[in-house]
Order: sequence, then structure tokens, then C-alpha cells
Amino acid sequence: MFKTIEPKHHCFYKPLIEHFIKSCPSLGFEFSNPLQNRTTFILKEDQKRGVYGGAMLFKRKLSDFPKELVKPLSNFISLKEPIWEAVVSISFEDDSPLYTSREVEQFCQTFYRNLYDALVKFGKKERTGFLYVSLDSGEYHCVEGLTLWPYV
Repeated sequence: MFKTIEPKHHCFYKPLIEHFIKSCPSLGFEFSNPLQNRTTFILKEDQKRGVYGGAMLFKRKLSDFPKELVKPLSNFISLKEPIWEAVVSISFEDDSPLYTSREVEQFCQTFYRNLYDALVKFGKKERTGFLYVSLDSGEYHCVEGLTLWPYV
């Protein structure tokens, strides 16, 4: 089960949040303390299997996104309007028992399907029409075949 951690509850989950941030691939921008303090995390940890992952969600102005995204969306959204971005990541400890089993593929499929459901729930709560989801190449290949992840 994923934990949704809003900014006001960060202090209760500091080690989990820090572990997640360290395991994220390069973000392509500076993840500053002020931004972190406005970030909602949707995280899952499975200490028994040595797996940590989820998403961090924060608002950014459309003008701060890549030009390839800004141009088509600027017809619908003001350049000054903030939109939600989700950075998705999963990491396995070096000694994770999943590495030596055939469970890893099934585990990842379940993980990403459940994460998608948590992101949809978050989007409904925040009344947003879409989330800009950042995936590194490894994450992209894990979700591209899942039918529950549209528009990947």
C-alpha cells in the first residue's frame, strides 16, 4: 500500500522521503528545499524485499517545462498557471531477494499499476485534469506495456 505524505506530514516520514530522493534519477532541475517543502510524496517501502519507490508531486509553472510540452499546452493553459508534475522512481537494495527470484517482473507490474491508481486518486483530490509524469528510460520501459498507464 502506498502512503500519501503531504508537506505538513514530512516530519513523520523523513527517512523514507530522504531515501526516495536519493534513489531518484537526475531530475533535470534543482530539487531545492523550498520545492521539497511543497512536495507531496506517494511512497511505498517493502523492507523485507528491499524495495523503495513511488512518486513526488509538486506544482511548477508551465513556462518552466520543456519547450516541446509548453507549445501544445499553451493553447489550453496559461504560461503562469501551475501544473502538477510527478517524478516516478523505484529502487531495489543491492541485497534485495527479488534479484534472485522470478518475482521481480510481477512485483514491478503490481507496483506500477497500484502507483497509477494512487496518482489518479491524487489527481481527483486536487481536481487536476492531468499530471506531467517524469520517467527515466528504465521507468518508461517498465510502464510502456501496462494498459493502465495511458499516453506513455
